[in-house]
Amino acid sequence: MEADKETVTAMKIITPRLSIIFEEQNTSMRQEGFSFVELLMGISISLILLGAVVTTFTIQQKYYSQEQRTIDMQDSLRASMQMLVNDLLMAGYNPQGIEDVGIVSATATAIRFRADLNGDGDHLDPNEDVTYAFDAAEGQLTRKAIASDTAELLADNIQDVSFVYYNADGDETTTVEEIRKIKIQITAQTENGEKTRTLTSDVIPRNLALNATAVTTTVTETTTTTTESSTTTTGGSSTTSDDSTTTTAVTTTTTEETTTTETTTTTTTESSTTSEQTTTTTEATPDRTGPTIDLIVQTPSGSTVPKNTEVEVRADITDASGIATATITTNEHGTISMTNIGGNTYAVTLSKKNNKTVNYYITAEDNVGNSSTSATYQYTQNG
Repeated sequence: MEADKETVTAMKIITPRLSIIFEEQNTSMRQEGFSFVELLMGISISLILLGAVVTTFTIQQKYYSQEQRTIDMQDSLRASMQMLVNDLLMAGYNPQGIEDVGIVSATATAIRFRADLNGDGDHLDPNEDVTYAFDAAEGQLTRKAIASDTAELLADNIQDVSFVYYNADGDETTTVEEIRKIKIQITAQTENGEKTRTLTSDVIPRNLALNATAVTTTVTETTTTTTESSTTTTGGSSTTSDDSTTTTAVTTTTTEETTTTETTTTTTTESSTTSEQTTTTTEATPDRTGPTIDLIVQTPSGSTVPKNTEVEVRADITDASGIATATITTNEHGTISMTNIGGNTYAVTLSKKNNKTVNYYITAEDNVGNSSTSATYQYTQNG
């Protein structure tokens, strides 16, 4: 009995102490952790913030992609228009005076023209018999460098292309011999069709109206020589005269004959002579030959260049009158001025265009206004 009492007494003493210990542990746990409700609230708030960040990023990415597509469309549209205008400006260039040079055919969506760019007396070299055409089914603007070539893609995502032709009086015409001005309108759209842009340009190919024939002037001088006749008569008698006249295109001769009876007569013939002297003056043909563009060097060379690499293009450009401007035009960079780096060498550095195919050509103009365009070159930057 006494042992039981002691046990009860001990339990009474231990129980309050255990209660205090458990209460302290529970209080500590409540202070260091989160309840389930608190955890759910925290997760919800985090998800809301994360959703806002993702939404903002998605919107910004969408606008960036949209603007990038618009920029790409505009660059391609400008480069295509510039190439077309430059080619058309040389239409009819004919320093050797050969036949079949100028505009060959002209429709509302296509134009073909010829020029003797290198002055070798034919139009069989690259870029001397050029055709531009709009493929409505594919939405593409294509170009042929020579008639026998397969049409090459110049620009895609093209919505419409139109050519309008005018004669020297400013009236619309469809007769190729009368064409003196061409109005070009190209409408392009982004890949997804969300935006469109239209460029319009008026081109006056000055070579179509040039007349290279020389001017000849004829000056005529006339000289007349007259000799007086004298007659001596011996003895009196009657005299009968018979006059005869002969006329040619350039000489007039008058002959007087006298017959006498029982007399002695001496007759001297009078003559007048007219002569023509012709002087021919030839006006020299003016200089219509553009600069010579050769020794075009691309670094890195080849049709494929490494990514993230700038491409340098050099060319030797010469002309007797001097070089006024030299530019390079690409479908990805537009038109850029080239710099003279010494002597006849001009250079330009093209920025990287990863995973793009770059077409480019060089145009030069001399100090009297004649221009030349090189062949078109191409490289792909995906090496």
